[in-house]
This record gives sequence, C-alpha cells and structure tokens, in this order.
Amino acid sequence: MGELLPLPEGQGIYDIENVDRFLDVWADLQEKQCVITEKLEGTNISVSKRNSEIFVCQRANSIKELEGIENVDFSNY
Repeated sequence: MGELLPLPEGQGIYDIENVDRFLDVWADLQEKQCVITEKLEGTNISVSKRNSEIFVCQRANSIKELEGIENVDFSNY
C-alpha cells in the first residue's frame, strides 16, 4: 500500500509494445540465443535510482511507501 505520486522527473510512462509491431526484430531474434518472457496481463513495474533515492513505479505513477503500514510479504508464496 502506498501513495501514488507523479513519475520522477525525466521518466516517461512505461508502455509494453506488442511483438506484432516489430516483426523485423522478431525475425532477427530467431537466429540468436535469447530469452523471451510473457508479460502477464495487469502487471507492470519499474524500479529506478536517482542519486541515492530508489523509485518504485507502476505504469504512470511513482509509489511512495506509507509509514506505519505493514505490506504483505509475498516472497514465500
């Protein structure tokens, strides 16, 4: 749980493009060893660091952790 803030200065809205828009890149990758993963619907996260501050963001907002709120730890699931 957190407070939604504007994205950090200089960071644009993160948007995932569909491979159908880049068939030439897809064709080039067929001959190379690479890892391609599926983006699950509804998931989007970016993490950036400016100076010593770390920003955790969703598509169009930065998320500031709220003091005194205990977030769920999903690492054991």
